[in-house]
Amino acid sequence: MPEFKLSKEAGTKKFELSMAIDYDEDGNIEAQEFYDGVDWSDNPADIRLNTSYCDEDEQDEWNLFFNDFMHLLESHELTEKAKTLKEVDDSYYFVEECIEIVLTEED
Repeated sequence: MPEFKLSKEAGTKKFELSMAIDYDEDGNIEAQEFYDGVDWSDNPADIRLNTSYCDEDEQDEWNLFFNDFMHLLESHELTEKAKTLKEVDDSYYFVEECIEIVLTEED
């Protein structure tokens, strides 16, 4: 399952999260998992609940990052663009959300 790192810089802080997407032969999503800081989960809400991603004073920026991430995920923009990343370090920058996705591990 290919793994991706998503990141967004907000002020002096860089927020990151990891996800993995498995596609079937037709390019449809078979499974997707999200790293919650400890373990992989198929529920992206586990990431939002994990406060180890940021300090308390950075919570607002983290929430913005997470909301932008969820928008990209729910609109399928994220998974469609992830399909086009074929080699490690291939990346794409979502301008409106200021989020970069990078392929970190091939299938």
